[in-house]
Amino acid sequence: MVRKAVKHIAVSISPLNLDARIMSRNQQLDVSISRGEVYQEGVGSIEQASVFGEAALQEILEDKKKQLARYVRARPDNPESKEKHPVSFDNEVLKRMHVTSVEDSLYELRNAFALSAYHFWETSIYRWYLEDNPGETAKNLGSYAKLKSVMAELHERDPSLPNAPDSHLEAVCRLANILKHTSSKSCEWMKNHAPPELQSIKKQIGQMPPGLSVRLNNEELTWIFNIIRRSGPGYRAN
Repeated sequence: MVRKAVKHIAVSISPLNLDARIMSRNQQLDVSISRGEVYQEGVGSIEQASVFGEAALQEILEDKKKQLARYVRARPDNPESKEKHPVSFDNEVLKRMHVTSVEDSLYELRNAFALSAYHFWETSIYRWYLEDNPGETAKNLGSYAKLKSVMAELHERDPSLPNAPDSHLEAVCRLANILKHTSSKSCEWMKNHAPPELQSIKKQIGQMPPGLSVRLNNEELTWIFNIIRRSGPGYRAN
């Protein structure tokens, strides 16, 4: 199922340009912006971009399929045609390649936004850490396990932050490693621990042709965004 693009884009505030617990204050409006509002707005903006990108590529794909169908209907269809009109059949192969190329681009788009969503969670942890430790200008917080422990420490200072991410965030982290560099450790983890929502990814591991990555569908990408939302402050279940 294709997620529908939203007609109007809300004006957003860049989460990277705001300070700590009270990020900004407009004296006339008396509006304060919390970490939770910034985080949830950031996740929502990334997902909204993915929806628009998906819709654009689906439209291109539909057009390419129509072009192919028209071409096939118009060309002669008998055993001698291929010998008499080889260029016509070569053009058909080219048009089929165009369809396949757009289909591949859809998967690449979803993979890219899955990576962006997880990276947003990572960079948010870094941003909050540096806000709470202004004396430090750079810090390597390490692996996913270390980032979880940093989140717990941040929660002690700012209870608006959850003390732990969603329990499925590790699966998203492992998927990100697979998408980035086909991590053998993460592939093995996914084989043994993939949640029900990522069973298709588990099945794809070991069957991927050289040079190709696993392929996410729309439902899986939506699930990933929901996990990222639940892994930060300001989450409200509908």
